[in-house]
Amino acid sequence: MKRFPMLALGVGIAVATPISPSGSWQGWVSPALAAQDVSFDNITSAAGGVTLTIPHIEITGSSLSKDELQALVDGPRGISTADTLSKFDATAVVIPEIHIEVTATPVAGKDASTSESVVYRDIRIEDIKGGKGARLSAAGMSSDVKGPVALTASSGKILATDYDFAALARIAYAAATPGEAPKLISGPSSIENMHWSSSNAGEINIGRMSVGAIKARPLVTPLAETLATLKVLGEANKPMPPAAAAKLISLLADFYDAVAVDGMSASNITFKVPDPSFKNGSIQTIKLGSFANSRFDELGVEGLEVEASGGHVKLGRAALLGLDFKPLLSSLAQATRSGDLDGDTVKNLDWRNTVPHLDSFELGNLDASVPQGSSSQSLKLTSYSIKLSNYAGAIPTSLHSRLEKFVADAAFLKGQADELQQLGYKSVDLSSKADIAWDESAKALNLDEVSAQGADMGSVLLKAKLGNVPR
Repeated sequence: MKRFPMLALGVGIAVATPISPSGSWQGWVSPALAAQDVSFDNITSAAGGVTLTIPHIEITGSSLSKDELQALVDGPRGISTADTLSKFDATAVVIPEIHIEVTATPVAGKDASTSESVVYRDIRIEDIKGGKGARLSAAGMSSDVKGPVALTASSGKILATDYDFAALARIAYAAATPGEAPKLISGPSSIENMHWSSSNAGEINIGRMSVGAIKARPLVTPLAETLATLKVLGEANKPMPPAAAAKLISLLADFYDAVAVDGMSASNITFKVPDPSFKNGSIQTIKLGSFANSRFDELGVEGLEVEASGGHVKLGRAALLGLDFKPLLSSLAQATRSGDLDGDTVKNLDWRNTVPHLDSFELGNLDASVPQGSSSQSLKLTSYSIKLSNYAGAIPTSLHSRLEKFVADAAFLKGQADELQQLGYKSVDLSSKADIAWDESAKALNLDEVSAQGADMGSVLLKAKLGNVPR
């Protein structure tokens, strides 16, 4: 469960959604303070089963008058909210605590529900100019989820830079203009010492999570207008109406086109699963490379180690490079333009044009040991890579692959184990290479090289050109 966005939710709701103070405005703006130093008490906001409570806020050096602040709080919400926030300067905003309560939500397929309580501590927004905070921080967060499986979560220090509240309000209420490009809404951010534990003995710890700068633009349909569609998702045991499904797909396609992130990473990860045979697991780094225009530069894992009774898995690196969801999202968005996403619409999709594109896959330094009877079988791989390019629909017309030092006990290869052992091989040590390209104009498939070699097995090399190979 990702908690970092909840800070944005907590502070964002405080400035951009209807707020109902306990008592009148005059009761929670301290009259003893100067016009530019204002305090707020007992602020609450409720929407969609979520209640936010802020016991106390202090604003120092505000550029907005009391009347302007009152108008910002009282609403109505819209583009004017972004306009007002763009005029907001302040030395600091200090919030000792933010409480978020999520009311009981039914669990699909079960006669049970979940509820959640979240607390953020010591929130500070500093050096605010034009509605953008140069630095937003919180001392930490704690969360309790009650339900079929109880879950507790916590984090240490949270930090965000160049956090633009005015831009976020505009994204919530404005519609994108033709050709509008994403603009910076947040600089680099981080969160320290994240921890999750469940009542069934599961546990995850993350030493640090980092997020690069985030850019975004308003959606074609203002985000605030889509909340009713999102609410349908929370109705357990009810199928989503085709019209709502179509709106959601259109929203997702537009969202992934509207947002760009300069990468994310999580490091120093440990985990436990509720299985008595499991001993421990760790990951050095999970990396999500830069994301823009529905495309991830990289989705990777480095330094994975898992130990269980009688065996282990160690992995130096695994990564998907250049994963592009644009074909899938564009096809689905096109299919939903009629306003419905029913069974016939899905059935009539040309799935050859919807498969996401992948530039390459890399795997390195794999070492696995699996218990088998009284002994264990091992598998090791120095590296494997495959590069794909020149797509024709869903099919890459150029392929380059490399396999280096695949070493495994023959018994590990269950399908070929008996045959290999009959030939006298107790293990295999293989490497291979393939360079294949399709020439559309010549309708030919060029096998520039397909080769393989094995220790004590010999080698094979194939080069050929196959004609009459149409699309």
